[in-house]
Amino acid sequence: IMNNLPTIREIELLHRKYAKSEIAYKLVYTHSQIVAEISKQIIRNKNLNLDSNFIEVAALLHDIGAYTYISADGIFDTSKYICHGITGSKILKKEGFDEVFCRICARHTGVGITKENILDDNLPLPLNDYLAETIEEKLIMYSDKFHSKNPCFNSFLWYSNHIRKFGKNKVLRFKQFAKEFGIPNVKILAGRYSMPLNQ
Repeated sequence: IMNNLPTIREIELLHRKYAKSEIAYKLVYTHSQIVAEISKQIIRNKNLNLDSNFIEVAALLHDIGAYTYISADGIFDTSKYICHGITGSKILKKEGFDEVFCRICARHTGVGITKENILDDNLPLPLNDYLAETIEEKLIMYSDKFHSKNPCFNSFLWYSNHIRKFGKNKVLRFKQFAKEFGIPNVKILAGRYSMPLNQ
């Protein structure tokens, strides 16, 4: 998509700038690395015509807004955490990143948030649709669902059950993404990172 991508070092420094502590940094940066790995695994498995370097950078940036809602001792502010995508988008804009990264940030939460969701659930978000539209946005959003920052991996079945409480249409959308991207092998990654896997 673009030629002048930031370096991994520049992205690490950006994370360090916003992390309140080493604990917070490790939670978010490790998660971001894992999302990058899952995305690249999907690109290989499905033979997608996508730029792996761009996807890696996008994955490493997608959760930069999470630091705003994580204390120095690694505690999440769950009441406002849903805002982390929008907050991240604003941070990236302020830091001079391309709009494509800002959009990926703003649209990766859950399997997408609609105006109806915001009204129905009284969410603390500006009234807009935050849905992944480009293939890059969809891939990062989908890959993100297979790992949680607490930290653990999630199986396809586990996440499907987890989002059922937000409505049947959310499960259908998640399954639609699975049809497009396949189901990544997170068992192998859970082993490599020595993290539990929600089955």
